[in-house]
Amino acid sequence: MLTQPRKIDIFIYDAIRYKFDRIFAIESMTRAKFLFKWAFVFKLIGAFFCLSQCWAESYCSSLLMEVRRQIDVRQETVPHPEIKIQPFDSSPPPTELHTSVVLKTIYEIDGILATHLRVPKKLRIQIRPVGDAGLMREDGLGTLLQVTFQSRTPGGKSKHPKFSTAITAHEYGHAILRENLRENVPWMDMYSRYQVTLSANQKKITELARTLNGSDTPQNRKNIPIQIESLENQIEEIEEKLFTLQEKTAPFDELFADLIAVLHSGDARSIRNMNHVGELQDIEKGLRSRSGKIRPIFQKIYQQAKLNPAMRDFSEIHSVKGWDETYPYFMFAPVRSFLWREVISQSKFARNPGLVAEKVAKAIGTEMNALRVLSEAEMASISVERRNLRLIEEIKNELGLNISP
Repeated sequence: MLTQPRKIDIFIYDAIRYKFDRIFAIESMTRAKFLFKWAFVFKLIGAFFCLSQCWAESYCSSLLMEVRRQIDVRQETVPHPEIKIQPFDSSPPPTELHTSVVLKTIYEIDGILATHLRVPKKLRIQIRPVGDAGLMREDGLGTLLQVTFQSRTPGGKSKHPKFSTAITAHEYGHAILRENLRENVPWMDMYSRYQVTLSANQKKITELARTLNGSDTPQNRKNIPIQIESLENQIEEIEEKLFTLQEKTAPFDELFADLIAVLHSGDARSIRNMNHVGELQDIEKGLRSRSGKIRPIFQKIYQQAKLNPAMRDFSEIHSVKGWDETYPYFMFAPVRSFLWREVISQSKFARNPGLVAEKVAKAIGTEMNALRVLSEAEMASISVERRNLRLIEEIKNELGLNISP
């Protein structure tokens, strides 16, 4: 006797719909890929009609085993980072489903980039079951990603996990750009060094505080607070340098991270669909330095991100002419429009998204280095409109295009 669909059935049904979307989002596809994708769709359809408790749960388990099997097979042919999965702060440990979905996203991106871009050697992934955003940083132990399994709507409800794969893809995109540009782009190398130094100093402060709490010797009571204060001053100095550098690198960084999410999903709206900004007080907590200052580059994060989700939608048409948005997530919106209209949606490039990622990364590196040699006054004199035109020209040069933006 059939029962009412349960959450697992709804999840599978949504996954079927998502797979259909991805199939028809790609204009051109080889016959082998086409058949593989349809085979996966029919597997999901079979699961959807298994509504009995035992059968559905058994299928879900086999589906996760299939994901792991595919990952094991891909490990043999595609370079992957050494990955360690961790819980996010005080969140409960990630479930098998959380882990499988996040790993599948990482490995699919590795497959896309296989012969085009390097991936980090070591990756630690902290999974938050439900949340609003993600994070990528380097701390001397490798690359750390903090990702959300289910993002939230403005009303606080959990979205379907298919939207949150864009968070994982976006944060991984930051790591990929850093990995590939740090050798030849001094700004990216400096950014990595600042982050590693910050993490090391913060770790030292934690260790000193622990020593101080467990010690009653007069010498420790006198010397350790001085050491902690010195480290905190160093942290504040490094944060100021990091924030200043972020003003230069963030627009490029966010563009590339969004691009990876779009190339992975085949959906120009993937970032827009997952994008949600949390409550203002929560945002401010993450943006304040140890000295209590708000990072200058993100002062308008709440208002702008809340009011303009379309700015990161690659299918939206944002004209270069007169463009003057300086907010880092929105500065290169016209470049996003150009990429979708003239590159990603064209069959020539739809077949090879890894090539698109490689060429955009090279164009970003070239433009960063061109800006780095300018004085602050010279850089400030370049309009945002001109910044977009310059980057579009670099991308066209890399891709061998001759198109007017």
